[in-house]
Amino acid sequence: VGAIKDELEKLGYLDNCVIFFSSDNGADSYDDVPLKNYPLRGYKYEAWEGGHMVPGLAWTKIESLIPAERRGTKSNELYHVTDLKPTMMRLAGIDQSVLNQSLPLDGYDVWDSIANGTSSPREEILYNINPLCNSGNAIKPKEAIRVGDMKLGCWCFNVSGIDGASETGPVSNPEDPPGTWPGLFNLKDDPSETINLAADNQDIVEDLVNRLKKYADEMVIPMEYEPPYQGKDYYCADCPLHPETGPYEPWGPWIP
Repeated sequence: VGAIKDELEKLGYLDNCVIFFSSDNGADSYDDVPLKNYPLRGYKYEAWEGGHMVPGLAWTKIESLIPAERRGTKSNELYHVTDLKPTMMRLAGIDQSVLNQSLPLDGYDVWDSIANGTSSPREEILYNINPLCNSGNAIKPKEAIRVGDMKLGCWCFNVSGIDGASETGPVSNPEDPPGTWPGLFNLKDDPSETINLAADNQDIVEDLVNRLKKYADEMVIPMEYEPPYQGKDYYCADCPLHPETGPYEPWGPWIP
């Protein structure tokens, strides 16, 4: 990242640039280092906050874009990776309304919130819906959604027509005590997701489950790393996987 920044400066572009930087996910659990995402719960591939809440920054030399008093400050507002595109479009002077007519965006322009400290226009985040309860690369809990400070997590979530399911709705782990799932957490008061509030807030649970159902009705079968990848009717269901790349090779498509 530093090399890219240095090259932009060498080419004379840095004076007219805004740089966004963010991790793509929380740390994974593949070694013996415990609590890598502490105080957040969970790891990469999981719908807990430890797999999704990551730090990020916005940097620019352009003094008119970020007031002096805002430089070096922190924001705890709610942003999602899909917000970067409309935000960058705004900064580049692109008319978003024209694009939205043909290709509606999921994100929001959050530059005013970043630069001026105003509230984020985003109130909801869909973390994931993966209805492949016994397969797929997502680790349980596989589904979660957040509205405001309240977050609902599901061990798994059936979607009618996918993986043999005839109904759409949350699935509980048969090995867990009754009432464990779905889990409802107030992330403002309990960022570590330790206190399940579902039993006393069934109205909120019902609302968030219904939101998950709405998104589930629009989804396609999740991609898997083994044939037929996205179902037997997938055009490349029998394609061979590309060889794995090393740490110094670019990541490309893993199937043709």
